[in-house]
Amino acid sequence: LKQGITPIVVINKIDKEASRVDEVASEVFDLFAYLDANETQLDFPIVYASGRNGWADTSIEGPRKDMVPLLDTIIEHVPPPPGDYEKPFSMCVTMLGYDVFLGRLLTGRVVSGRCK
Repeated sequence: LKQGITPIVVINKIDKEASRVDEVASEVFDLFAYLDANETQLDFPIVYASGRNGWADTSIEGPRKDMVPLLDTIIEHVPPPPGDYEKPFSMCVTMLGYDVFLGRLLTGRVVSGRCK
């Protein structure tokens, strides 16, 4: 919050009978206010989800079919990283791995260009 970033709040397990969606949202707001969040940060987006059932939505009564609303919220609220998309692809690899189904795996940060 001190960096001025607006968080995305995901309230999970709302499909349970004992879920306290409104209470949790209020507690998160109170926590952010206690941590001196600015007005923009206090107007945080909320995504309601059920990880076990594999769905997320931006409203409690949404269609509950997939995780696309969560990804759309991230794309809408998280700015793209700095970099030149027109330059050739380059990546700073921080971890190497291998999977018997996928083959060689690289984890890292894209510095320039685009992944296809």
